[in-house]
Amino acid sequence: MEKKKSKFRIWFAEKRKKWNETYEKRLCTLITSNAIAWVWCSYGLALLRRYEIAQSLSQEAVRTILGVAIAYAVKSLGENVSKYGYKGKQIPEPPAETEDEFANARGNDDEL
Repeated sequence: MEKKKSKFRIWFAEKRKKWNETYEKRLCTLITSNAIAWVWCSYGLALLRRYEIAQSLSQEAVRTILGVAIAYAVKSLGENVSKYGYKGKQIPEPPAETEDEFANARGNDDEL
C-alpha cells in the first residue's frame, strides 16, 4: 500500500526546491552587504585616525564586492548561454507568402 504524503511534506519540499533555486543569489547578497558594511567601518576607522587599517579594510571590501559581482555575472551568463544558446532564442521565420488564389483564377489584371 502506497503511503500518502502529508500536506506539510509537500509544502516543505516546494519551499526547499525554491530555496535551492535562489540560494546562490541569497549568498551573493549576503556577502555583498557584508562587504558594504566593511566599507562603512573603514570610514569609521578613518575618523578615528587609523588610516592604514581603514585603507587595507576598504581595499579588501572592494575586492570582495567586485569578486562576488563578477563571479555571479559569469555564472549567470554561463547558465543563460546553455539555456538559450549563443545567439539567444531563435525566432521561427514566417512561412513564405504564396500568391493569392483569386488572382490566379481571374487572370493577370495588372496589365490594365
